[in-house]
Amino acid sequence: MSELPDLKSVDQLKKRIAQYEGLLAKRAELDQRLEKLASELGLVGLRSSAPAASRTTARANEARSLTLKRYWIEKKKKEARATVLQGQETDGASREASGGGKSERPVDKKADRARSLAMKKYWAAKKKAMATV
Repeated sequence: MSELPDLKSVDQLKKRIAQYEGLLAKRAELDQRLEKLASELGLVGLRSSAPAASRTTARANEARSLTLKRYWIEKKKKEARATVLQGQETDGASREASGGGKSERPVDKKADRARSLAMKKYWAAKKKAMATV
């Protein structure tokens, strides 16, 4: 004859099953909240229907892409600042060479154009960075 399990172990199993079901319900609720927040923030790849491993991978990929975005934004900012500073140095050198002040500054359209484009890129990158942070 087969042995019947004792009542204590059956009760313990029932308790464990109830705990597990409670944890599953809580996890489903948290997944729904996460999906809602992700949709509000415009993030993709964080679906609750996906297995836990792929959700973790999606989160890691999202974090990695944000890090890369920040890196490129910072790089563009530095380039824009360098261009602006280089343009200012060029203007200063040309002013000193001409011996005049600000009012007698020769118009260097190419440098002005480069500086204004650099500033536009800088402010666009800054605005984008502020939107992502």
